[in-house]
Amino acid sequence: MKKLFYITLISISMLIFSCQRSTNIGFNILPGDDRINLNITDTLSLEVHTIKTDSVITSGVSELLLGEYTDPIFGYSKASFALQFAMGQAVNFNSTDIVDSVILSLPYNQNMNNIYGNSSSEQTVEIYKITNDLDIQQKYYSNENPDLYIGELVGNTTYYPAAADTVFNIKLDNSLGEYFISADQTNFDSIQSFHNFFKGLYIKAESNNDDGAIVKFNMNAALIMIIYFHRDNSNFQYKITANNSLNVRFNLLEHDYTSADFAGTIDDITLPQDTVAYLQAGSGLYTKIQVPFLKNLNNLGNIVINRAELIINTVPENISSETTYPAINKAFITGFVSDTSSILIPDYITQTSYSGELYEDGTYKFDITAYVQNILNGTTENKGIKLFPAFDNSDVARSIITTGKNSKPMKLVITYTKI
Repeated sequence: MKKLFYITLISISMLIFSCQRSTNIGFNILPGDDRINLNITDTLSLEVHTIKTDSVITSGVSELLLGEYTDPIFGYSKASFALQFAMGQAVNFNSTDIVDSVILSLPYNQNMNNIYGNSSSEQTVEIYKITNDLDIQQKYYSNENPDLYIGELVGNTTYYPAAADTVFNIKLDNSLGEYFISADQTNFDSIQSFHNFFKGLYIKAESNNDDGAIVKFNMNAALIMIIYFHRDNSNFQYKITANNSLNVRFNLLEHDYTSADFAGTIDDITLPQDTVAYLQAGSGLYTKIQVPFLKNLNNLGNIVINRAELIINTVPENISSETTYPAINKAFITGFVSDTSSILIPDYITQTSYSGELYEDGTYKFDITAYVQNILNGTTENKGIKLFPAFDNSDVARSIITTGKNSKPMKLVITYTKI
């Protein structure tokens, strides 16, 4: 476990003036008299803590996560999902109909990193009929109890996740098809009556020694279940889809950090982490970043913040195993308004399509100019910044970021003008 200790705090005069230097940033937009007052500081102390995410809303996700694996640094993670189906085309089943097969098709996500972990490990997949009602008006969270959704086992198979495949077809028990054929036709009169009759499927997967992978499947028109049946000498099929706005779907996510070297540092707010901190998607971990002496910039007199950029670096590959376990592709920040609650900072609040900053060249960069200016003006409290994965409800990637005494720590680079 990494040794923790407070980052040495030095006086604000040393923090500011030891790093003051000329720059051309914004030079052409400043009045001539102000150009000589443009300065930069990047030595403000940052305090960083790794915090466990309580839960995230996973209702309506566009990517479904399935599987389990053990990360050599972060420990164990598991993902499963539940989903409803919409009734298919009009059909009149006959009591003499014979079920030939029932196939569930799960379309693979074709983006990069659609398989996270060890794809060479065989996984056992189990599919259950859901017994409890699902409500499209309800929010479902990552920490839902799986036992609430496990009913009759209607299928199981083994497979090796394959990044090149487009779809994973699972043969379900014929008894599920017979359940449809023997049903009263009133169950197919409306979406609600159909949902009352067939509440959906819950799907989970396990691997030998927990050494498997978590796989991403797309929530699109290709996610279907088909009942193949025949009547006399004629063949038929009944198709239902999960890709409907009236259908519930959500991911269930679990993490166990017991085996992680940093387990003892999680949620420890007594000391900042001095070398590295940790992020993990899938309702895993976020980091809290504080700048305790930010308001001391006011000791310089009246200043205007031209730019404040929070630069967050990750550790080298030989430490992070990033080739095998890719870093979080996009990260997001908000500003804390209490110990646990945070909101969008003013720099991003007007950007309705904003979804975070991309991971590029081992770095995440955030423009927090207005946020810093508001703290100095006293209109925003300096309670810290929350850094977390942008797609926390449909991803399990992780990042190891540098802090304090690291050779390349995160830093806040502030360009300011005296007025």
